[in-house]
Amino acid sequence: MSTAPAPILSAALKTLSRATLLVRNSTYPGNDTSIEALHTLGEAIHDVPNLLLYWDEKNLEEIKLSFGVFDQSLWPEDTVPDLLSFFEEELKEEITKENK
Repeated sequence: MSTAPAPILSAALKTLSRATLLVRNSTYPGNDTSIEALHTLGEAIHDVPNLLLYWDEKNLEEIKLSFGVFDQSLWPEDTVPDLLSFFEEELKEEITKENK
């Protein structure tokens, strides 16, 4: 069993961290995040840890598909990131750091 390559692992963990902050922030009083929004977020991230842990080359596309499920338009704040774009940007940064 092998895990995801370091740049992918790091970018995905940063994205998962961002997603869990969205869940935490949705619990604050006065926040009107819908159950549908939370469900969509859960749907987008629930497979990612196993995809990282049991690595196969096709898993990168599966991770992108998973993060792509997230519909940021369901969230009340306009600062919520597109998880796929966030992941891809973090991945670019990680690859750049690794190649230095």
